[in-house]
Amino acid sequence: MGLSGRQRKELQSALVDAFPTKSSLEQMLSFELDKNLEAITGEGNLEKIVFNLIKRAETEGWTLELISAACRSNPGNPKLQAISKSRSEFTSRDNVQKLLLKQVSTEVISRLEQSLHNRIYIVQDVDKNPEQIELPWSSEIKVGSKPKVHLTNTEITAVYDQPEIDGRLLILGQPGVGKTTMLLKLAEELVNRAKDDSANPIPVLFSLSSWKNDNQSIKDWLVDQLKDKYGVRKDIGKQLVDNQEIIPLFDGLDELAVERQEKCVVKINEFLHPCNWSNPVVVCSRIEEYQRYEALLQLNNSLELCPFTSQQVYQYLQRTENLQLWDSISQDADLNQLTRTPLLLNILVLSFQEISIQTWQQFQSSEERLSYLFDAYIEKMLKRLYKEKRPKPENTKRWLGWLAQQLIKESATEFLIERMQPTWLIKKHHKVVYSLIIWGVTGGLINGLIFGLINGLIFGLINGLIFGLINGVSFGLINLLISRLINLLISGVIFGLISGLIFGLIY
Repeated sequence: MGLSGRQRKELQSALVDAFPTKSSLEQMLSFELDKNLEAITGEGNLEKIVFNLIKRAETEGWTLELISAACRSNPGNPKLQAISKSRSEFTSRDNVQKLLLKQVSTEVISRLEQSLHNRIYIVQDVDKNPEQIELPWSSEIKVGSKPKVHLTNTEITAVYDQPEIDGRLLILGQPGVGKTTMLLKLAEELVNRAKDDSANPIPVLFSLSSWKNDNQSIKDWLVDQLKDKYGVRKDIGKQLVDNQEIIPLFDGLDELAVERQEKCVVKINEFLHPCNWSNPVVVCSRIEEYQRYEALLQLNNSLELCPFTSQQVYQYLQRTENLQLWDSISQDADLNQLTRTPLLLNILVLSFQEISIQTWQQFQSSEERLSYLFDAYIEKMLKRLYKEKRPKPENTKRWLGWLAQQLIKESATEFLIERMQPTWLIKKHHKVVYSLIIWGVTGGLINGLIFGLINGLIFGLINGLIFGLINGVSFGLINLLISRLINLLISGVIFGLISGLIFGLIY
């Protein structure tokens, strides 16, 4: 069970108060839990020993057992009684934390598997499973006022863990260079750390495009997002945020409306104030948009992802068995420039069979070439094999286009079915059908509750009276007749016995 800093301090105070000597604490642990105190905590004063004991219990998952054992050993201690009363709160939060960690873990794995930066299909054989390819990342890091330092094949966690950075990091780069993938790789490592040690905070992915209210604090928004995205109850979500039991990983700053981006930066800086938040925070943004802000994020450093070099593109094609594309890429300046971006390089590799180099070279602008590339990619994806009946390509395009339009209107990048709104409906008859369904269901529930209750009471009373009366009279008469017959029978038997005895004696 992961405790907050406040809860850890309260438990430490209670244990020291209930067991004021090392020997008394040692006896409790030995008698109640069959554990050796010195083997767990080592030497030190009582405060340090208790602190190490709680930390070990958290790491190994027996905090609740420790609280129960202490309460059994010293049931009259008021501090332990207070801790015992709040165990249900601990258990509830512990379950929520476990579920949240599981949800984040599933999300990270799923998004990494589906990421075009981390996934490639072998073009020659469409039946083969995707191969996981580690991209040759190249980046520049800037700490404080120091000059940029170029890094090659750098693990994001190595940067994140640097003492001068302390987990407060800004990831910058051009569109498609892999900022979100880098954030997901960091999240994957932080999830593993939280699984290994429950005392570690839980990394949680947040899209800043969902920040809708300019006046809402980031803390309040985090609580709302924990509720909307992960189903965390607001009271528990507030505790998780207030106790700094999560690591916010922010993406999508540049996806907000231009006029709102810097307002969001100001709100994040308010959140980052030492009085409010001391835990790690990571933010992703496009470098071009970020450099236009007057207010800059108060993080410890920035990591800038660089485009690929020609050598890295060649190595990537070689590792993915796509060297047949190199001649076309190296001989076309525009195509060569395009492949410097990891996202576009992946799209090009995936859809190259659908591309005509002659047609490509006829386009005059980069916008036309990108449009042609995306069209080729869509065609390639629509030709993938399906286990079930393949949907019509035109329907798929129309549905995805409609969905994209709704997400743009909502300034959202993630589609969650529970966030679908009736305002998304375009055609009038769809709105009419929706209204009929809603009013039908609502009316049915109301009628069922009100009239069902009223009718139930009325008919229940009437039926009860009528059938009760009938049954009462019927069974009453039958019982009366039976009892009268029994009485007559008994009287007859008695009279017969007496008469027989008398007349027998006389005669």
